[in-house]
Amino acid sequence: MKIYFAPLEGITDGIYRQVFNEYFGGTDKFFAPFISPSADFRITRREWRQLLYDSGAPYTVVPQVLVREPGVFVMGLMKLKELGFNEVNLNLGCPSAR
Repeated sequence: MKIYFAPLEGITDGIYRQVFNEYFGGTDKFFAPFISPSADFRITRREWRQLLYDSGAPYTVVPQVLVREPGVFVMGLMKLKELGFNEVNLNLGCPSAR
């Protein structure tokens, strides 16, 4: 059985993932709270920090992307690939107020 950890905005940040993994372990993948890039794939400093926090961690983090435009999505995938991510999760309707 595989165990995947769903994102909770404002809660499951990099520090949470690190501490959870240290004390409980066994999680196959952590899904990061979504990033929502602009047309030129600008994302907030907080979102970058969240994605890069786990680099080198002994667990897998999958970025979640929430975007409207197909071109922005493709640009975002290419940028995430450059950062070393091999998988993304497409958010199709998060109830977040953002």
